[in-house]
Amino acid sequence: LIGLECPLEAAVAALRAAAAADVRSRFNPSPGGAEFPWGDLPIDTVIVNVHECAEIFGAPEPAALARRRVRHLVVTRGAEPTLLVTAAGVQSVATHPVVSRDTVGAGDTFAGTLAARLADGAGGADALRAANVAAALSTLGPGAQSPMPRRAEVEAAIAARA
Repeated sequence: LIGLECPLEAAVAALRAAAAADVRSRFNPSPGGAEFPWGDLPIDTVIVNVHECAEIFGAPEPAALARRRVRHLVVTRGAEPTLLVTAAGVQSVATHPVVSRDTVGAGDTFAGTLAARLADGAGGADALRAANVAAALSTLGPGAQSPMPRRAEVEAAIAARA
């Protein structure tokens, strides 16, 4: 899982190393993804919010993936369903309804949970469901780190909605 909180050169080097080693990469081009050298290297999954998607990809559609050498595009849209864009089409995954108090850490919580679930072997929709729940729960308290839920809390919230 690579983001742009580190220098751009470090992110590019990490993505190149992942591609060379045939390791699946998860890339969150925040902040400032427009400056990234899109198309220079393959990326398995890009995670963006709806505003970043418009800036980098235009519309969240399968045709946008080939231009950027991306296999999967995940687009978060606040309380609206999250989109998973692949060459096969666009799938939406419902978010978890909460009354948010502070959204400052939601994006990082989402990306971390998604990457962890995919690494554990979860399918795309299941990983997105867990990431949506974790991100929603992270907005219930103030700050970025202390309200991030533990895995058991995410599992309990998923089970409660089933």
